[in-house]
Amino acid sequence: MELLDLDEVTRKCLNELTREEVSRSVSYAYEHELLWYGIDAVVHSHLMLMAQDISNGTLSNDKFIEKYGLDFDNQNDGFFAPLERIESNGIFIPQQAYWDEEGKRCDRRIHFFYDDYVNRVLRDGWVDKEYAMKLIRKKWQPSDLENRELVEQGIKFGRDMWKTCVEGFYRVNRKYPQPQKVTDFAEKLMTYYSALVF
Repeated sequence: MELLDLDEVTRKCLNELTREEVSRSVSYAYEHELLWYGIDAVVHSHLMLMAQDISNGTLSNDKFIEKYGLDFDNQNDGFFAPLERIESNGIFIPQQAYWDEEGKRCDRRIHFFYDDYVNRVLRDGWVDKEYAMKLIRKKWQPSDLENRELVEQGIKFGRDMWKTCVEGFYRVNRKYPQPQKVTDFAEKLMTYYSALVF
C-alpha cells in the first residue's frame, strides 16, 4: 500500500517546533489532541489496516507481529507496538511525539485499545460506543489479528478516535488559543493524517 506524503517543508517546520512551542501550557490543542491522542488514533487505524494482509493471506501472523514488534505479554487489555516501527512503515511522526517531560527522546510505545481511551469513546462525537468499549475491554491475543471482523472494527476504532481528536483540536484551540504558527502547521498535519486514516 502506497502512503501519501507530507511535503518536506512542513515536515521540517513541524520538527523544528521548540519544546516551549509545543508544551501543553502554550499549545494544548496541538500537544494533547494531535501529538498524543491523535498519533495514537492514526497508528491504530494504520496498523489494523495493515493487519488485513493476514486475513488476505499475503502475510503470516508471525511475520506481521515481528515486523511491527507487537507485544501481547500484557497484564491488562490491549497490546503494544513501538511507535518507531509504525513510522518506519512510511508515516511521518513529528519528533516531539517521542519526547518525555524533559524534552528528551524516548522510545514511545503505543498501547492499542488502552483503557485510557474510554475518555475518548465517551465524547459526544463518538457515535457507536458499544463496539469500541468491547475492543477496549478485550484481552487481545495474536490470533485476533486473523479475525477479519475484529480488524475492521480496529480500523473503525482508529477512525472514530481520530474524529474526536480533530474536533477536540478546534474546540480546545478556540478556548485556549495557541500560537498561529503552531496551528497552521498542525492543520497541515491533520490534513495529511486525515487522508491516511480515511
